[in-house]
Amino acid sequence: MVGIGQVRELWQVYLFDALLAVGFACTHVLVLSALVARWFRHRRALAMTIGLTGASVGGLVLVPLSTTLIARFDIATAATALAIVAWGIVVPTTIFVVRNQPSDLGLWPDGDAAPTATGPATPPDRLWTVGAALRTLAWWTITLAFMLTLLGQVAYLVHQVSFLSPMLGLSGAALAVSLTTAGGIVGRFALGGVGDRIANRWLAIGNCLLQAFAVLVAAHTDDPTMLYATAALAGLTIGSVVALQPLMMAEAFGVRSYGAVYGPAYLATQLGQACGPLLVGVLFDLTGSYQVPFTLTASAAIVAAGLLLVGTRPHPTD
Repeated sequence: MVGIGQVRELWQVYLFDALLAVGFACTHVLVLSALVARWFRHRRALAMTIGLTGASVGGLVLVPLSTTLIARFDIATAATALAIVAWGIVVPTTIFVVRNQPSDLGLWPDGDAAPTATGPATPPDRLWTVGAALRTLAWWTITLAFMLTLLGQVAYLVHQVSFLSPMLGLSGAALAVSLTTAGGIVGRFALGGVGDRIANRWLAIGNCLLQAFAVLVAAHTDDPTMLYATAALAGLTIGSVVALQPLMMAEAFGVRSYGAVYGPAYLATQLGQACGPLLVGVLFDLTGSYQVPFTLTASAAIVAAGLLLVGTRPHPTD
């Protein structure tokens, strides 16, 4: 962050953005979900949604703070101030508060009492290697399903304003984006409310189908009411999908090997997110419309739902 505020050459922008990307990877979904998965079992979905909401709240607070600091001072001052805030909060909290797993403090997940010799014992999670996980059908179905889902989801978000502006105007498109954001908040907390009572597999399938429906209808209508409604429906899926993949990975492979197993899956989904906006943009340039690219991304979400039907738990012999 400090370096970004001091750049004078283009290569420095690339260098410090690359360093920032490493920091992002080390503090975002992969690490956060690994910690939550180890500390919670019975209410893991609720804990995961609360934890991931911290990133959303951070965006709501720090983006306007950043723009205000830049406008009032300059980018160097703003970046340095934000770096100091990060150091002042993240580093002490990580050192003095956060622990890798409950056993580091002599505790058990969810605050449960230690199992007794006569009580039911929970079998330990299997220790997975990356190679063993990649040889399972479950790893591939979960990974490919969420890669396809996020490919279409991020593409819709990136192109949402340019897609809606010709039909709704810029202010109408901004309202639709706000509805999508509000839907994301509702969807995330709805997942927290039902995620510990309904199998994550079925929630993920429903999420994929709802996303496909919202994007497909939006691509083939110019009715303002329908466009606003589909924007809100798409938001519902955005709020839950980020939490569902780590929940399913933890459920399928346990928490002992969670980081190793989920790491390459998270990389694949990030590649899907990166390719989606580019793919939709290229198809828009070729066809002059969002109908074809959005129909394809909606179809990809339907394929994702089919993959999740195939199998999301490793076979006992894997």
